[in-house]
Amino acid sequence: MESHLALARRIACPVALISSAYANAKKSGETNDNYSDFCDFYDFYMISSISYVNLDPLILSTTFLKTSKTGTAALASKQMAVSLLGFQHLDSVMKLESQPPSEKDPSKAASTLSKIGFNNGRLQSGLLYVKDSLLSLGLQIFSQSELDQYIVVMATIEEIAPTETTSDEQKGTTKREPLIRYNRLYATIDQERLSQGNDRYPV
Repeated sequence: MESHLALARRIACPVALISSAYANAKKSGETNDNYSDFCDFYDFYMISSISYVNLDPLILSTTFLKTSKTGTAALASKQMAVSLLGFQHLDSVMKLESQPPSEKDPSKAASTLSKIGFNNGRLQSGLLYVKDSLLSLGLQIFSQSELDQYIVVMATIEEIAPTETTSDEQKGTTKREPLIRYNRLYATIDQERLSQGNDRYPV
């Protein structure tokens, strides 16, 4: 088992902020897909990663610990938001990971993320996302499988959020670099190689 863990640590994964929520409608029995029509919205978030398992149609997958509050909310609503983070988010990610559970008040999640440096907004579904992320998606969960400690989910894209760029990016003086996790540490990709791409493989 130890050798398997050592191998798993050496697989590079894109770093993503995943969010989900519980919502209570204004009136008993009232349902609406618009965030503004809810009076109480309890947000949950976590740092994780996501991958694709099919291209056409595009199907994405991630895992939740069975004890994860973010996962519990996502599985209950069948919805989650995923924001792929860049290297500029590293400080915020480190602050988020050092947060004690007592500071993760679901009723104040948006303000908490703002305080630690995330420029967050809301999808049409009401879920939190990072506005200046490399890519932010609203996903609909359609399948889940239970393992010993984890629940693996598969989801399709419901919404692609508009993302914001900084003034330096608009001028072309800097580029956003994806943040990856490798060997339990955060890193980025060589910028010169990143700009080259590879058309021999579809993704």
